[in-house]
Parts: sequence; structure tokens; C-alpha cells
Amino acid sequence: MREDATNRRRPTYRGLSTSPRRIALRVLGGAIAVIWFFAPATKAFALWDDRLQLFVEEKVTRDDNVFRLSKDVDPEAFGVSSRGDTYHTTSPGFNLDVPVSRQRFQARYAWNATRFDRFTDLDFDGQQFVVTAWLRAPKQAAA
Repeated sequence: MREDATNRRRPTYRGLSTSPRRIALRVLGGAIAVIWFFAPATKAFALWDDRLQLFVEEKVTRDDNVFRLSKDVDPEAFGVSSRGDTYHTTSPGFNLDVPVSRQRFQARYAWNATRFDRFTDLDFDGQQFVVTAWLRAPKQAAA
């Protein structure tokens, strides 16, 4: 238990962040997951004659040894009580595939937000942007 500014005792949850923002995000994420789980299967959402696809991914990963510590090393020596943690990665983005004559232009963009449950100092945001262009070989006449 810990005391807050009004000297009330509040429970602490070891390894869990109790900030209102993180709790609200977890509740929102859980509600979206439940809705998607019970939603009927539908066709993929694509725009611009199936050339543009929008997506949102959610990945949950459990890592038993985040810092890759040897089994012989006590994690308490580094100020942590455990080697493992669970982290969530949310990735909204799009895929673009545009054929032009014999050429094809493809692009993928994703914004990644990774949040750790215990080791919150490791939280990070990242981006991925990939563009490719290729040319189809002409058809050759049969010999």
C-alpha cells in the first residue's frame, strides 16, 4: 500500500502501471478486441479499386528475458525483479499496389507503438515505410 496526496492508502500493483491514461488505453484496447472477436467475418477493407488497403494490427508478445541476461546472473543486481515482460505493439498503416502499364509500384507504411507492461522505460514509437517499383519482362514469342 502507498499513500497519495490526500493521505489515503491506495493499493499498488507490482509491475503494473496504474496511471489513468494507461488504464484507459488498456480498457479501450480490450473493448476493441472483444468487438473484433465477435464481429462477423467480412471482406477485407480496400479502396481505390483494391489498390489501397488500410489496416490496424495488434500484437502481444511475452519475452521471458528482455535484457538477455545469463541464467547465472541475478536480475536484482540490475535493479529489476524479473527478466521477463509482456509488450503490446499497435500498428496502423496502409499498403498501396499500383500497376501502370508494365510497371508496378508498391508502398507500405506502418506506424508502430510498442508499450511494455513492466519496463515502461523501453516503450517506443517507430515507423516503417517501404517503396518498391518493378518492371514486368515482355512476353517472349514461342520458339
